[in-house]
Amino acid sequence: MATLDATLAGLPASHVTRRIKERKSSGYSQKQARLLEIAKKQAELETRLIEDQRDSGPIYAVAQILRINETDAIAMLILILVSVLEPLSIGLTVATSAAWAKKEAPSSQRLPQSSENTDTDQELTSIVRHYNLTVDQLASITGRKKVKTCKAWLDGTTPVPVKALQAVKAWTRKQKTEVKENDHQIEQE
Repeated sequence: MATLDATLAGLPASHVTRRIKERKSSGYSQKQARLLEIAKKQAELETRLIEDQRDSGPIYAVAQILRINETDAIAMLILILVSVLEPLSIGLTVATSAAWAKKEAPSSQRLPQSSENTDTDQELTSIVRHYNLTVDQLASITGRKKVKTCKAWLDGTTPVPVKALQAVKAWTRKQKTEVKENDHQIEQE
């Protein structure tokens, strides 16, 4: 079309019919219609590209900031995701395996407790029986927030800490003192 326009520009302005004839013979109007059609499709594609970029805006924004090609930005994003998520998945797998390995073995496979632990366990059990303490009361006396811990002490699945036994002994001494004071008051009355 540019060549045809240059040719037509070389003709004098008075040769209007010749200009029209040249345009018809070269298919100027068909070429012009085809150019309009191409321009329309180009506008549609540009609109679609803008919509696609809007939907995945952060990737394209990063690409523009780093002044790299959008395809390279997408490849970098995939690489980052793989480098972060792959070690995370391996770590979770290892942690899960470790948790399963630590899971309590059946009572027949349990290691025997040391004699010191069994002594404290038996002493606590006897105090609990003597004073008819509930698990909640035992938790309150020892300052434990979880009743399950005290239940595990009484079941023998968890050794009794020395501090917990000391707290229970201090409570029993206090109970004995209160009983003596009550008996003394009754005698005085």
